[in-house]
Amino acid sequence: MKVIFVNSLLCIFISLLITFIIQFFMFKANSLSLEIMKDTLTKAYNKKAYDSDRVTLKTDKVPELCSILVDINGLKHINNTYGHERVDYLIKGLYECLESVFAKKGFIYRISGDKFSVFLSISLFELDIKLLELNRLIGIWSKVNDQELSVCIGFSSRVTYPYMTVDDLVRNAEEMLIKKKHEYYAHKEGEKKP
Repeated sequence: MKVIFVNSLLCIFISLLITFIIQFFMFKANSLSLEIMKDTLTKAYNKKAYDSDRVTLKTDKVPELCSILVDINGLKHINNTYGHERVDYLIKGLYECLESVFAKKGFIYRISGDKFSVFLSISLFELDIKLLELNRLIGIWSKVNDQELSVCIGFSSRVTYPYMTVDDLVRNAEEMLIKKKHEYYAHKEGEKKP
């Protein structure tokens, strides 16, 4: 009788141990798959996650879907003048500002060196407030860190364009971003001329 009891306890212990090991490896696998979708510098979602979510958003008909693109100005000059450490610092700073403003409302992706994308569902009024808040935080970050963090922002919303696909929204945001970049650099050139 005692042998049966000990064997039963041993079987229970082995079953629990196997269950624990399986759950541990499943947890590690889930953690690794999440890490694969994160940018190593900022911990924002990366381009792979962005591409995957764009496919998902193509089938979802989110009525207030917004696409926001944010790009740092003058990064090549900063890199050539101060080095990549300064560039990394600015990229992390921008992500901190984006995270403060948008993390609870949407998803933030680092889609290239200094370009971030945000997808969120929000009204135009809320979007205006969030963009003002982002600009305010970037200004505060620049003062606190004694670093100029200058950005251009492009955005597009299904509230304004209800029949647009997610790709159309991204394209519209990209066109606005490019226009803002041209304006920024034209203004900078104008400042240089006597």
